[in-house]
Amino acid sequence: MNVTQIKKSAEMLFFGVLAGALIVGCGGGAGGGTGVAVTTPSASTTPVGSYIADGQGTSFDGWWLGPTSAQSAVVATGTLAATTPTVFAITDTPKLLSGSTWSNGTLAPPSGYDLAPAGWTLSTNTGMTFVDSGNGINAAVNKTNGASYQYSFAKTNLAGATFASTGITTLGSYTTGASEYIMTLTAPYYHLSPGTVPANAITGASGIALSVLPALGVTFCDPTAPAVVYQGMGLPTPSANYNVYNTTSCSSGNITTALGTAPIATVLISLVSTGNTAVPNVLRLSNAIGSAPPAWMNNSIYGVQAGYVWWGVTYPIGTSFVSKNKIAINQELVASGLPAIP
Repeated sequence: MNVTQIKKSAEMLFFGVLAGALIVGCGGGAGGGTGVAVTTPSASTTPVGSYIADGQGTSFDGWWLGPTSAQSAVVATGTLAATTPTVFAITDTPKLLSGSTWSNGTLAPPSGYDLAPAGWTLSTNTGMTFVDSGNGINAAVNKTNGASYQYSFAKTNLAGATFASTGITTLGSYTTGASEYIMTLTAPYYHLSPGTVPANAITGASGIALSVLPALGVTFCDPTAPAVVYQGMGLPTPSANYNVYNTTSCSSGNITTALGTAPIATVLISLVSTGNTAVPNVLRLSNAIGSAPPAWMNNSIYGVQAGYVWWGVTYPIGTSFVSKNKIAINQELVASGLPAIP
């Protein structure tokens, strides 16, 4: 696996998995909605009200995985501190288990650009707020750069249910107080990952970096995938099917050579409206199939930023993430032979 492959795999993991914690690590709402707060909070018996309660004090909401190359387990925790009855400051803290000792880690600063009302804005994961809509179901996570993540919440009482997480070695079931939350996006979010100019910029078939999105059906090349060439098939409509080829680089000669080999996959590429005035459209990839379609390909995007076309990622409306409260996570840790978080 080369450096660019590691970069894309790591970013997809960061976007997809961290989204199951209290906040989404990177991204941006299509319209950059503000999630404006109301004055009456959601009742504590509702999914949002319960989620807020589980995120305060010594409790937290989040997810865990383990072991990793460095730790026996990692728990991504999110906590909330009220600034008004319906607005809460977010603190994300990775809990790291080495041996039998838990310690606090730190989140690496995000890279790239979120889609906010002003367009592509530098990503940040500090100063975020959780905004309660007051209806018990909907809430938003707002970032200081104007991007917003908008969710619909559902809660499952896990008491009596059999442990379901992978890695658990002891059979058993959850006890009273264990909860799981399904967080479903009600607006898409987009994140762009510009690289070195022009080496990592998307090119046309001639190997020259593009300054606008390639027209549907037209051959283009991504040097950071690792490098792949997309060749359109048939007449384009609002979407077009493409053959996908491995290539050494996005030089004109290597693109020509790649097109003479067997494709590794096919993928559907669509021109998608973002609902954002500053960035009205992106190209979105989906339905990747074949002998070796790269794992990052589905839900990838291509967008224009600062005069170049770059790779990025999106999660559409309806994408769901799972978060559990401290009680549930601790019970899973203990069932896996690991110490609970104090």
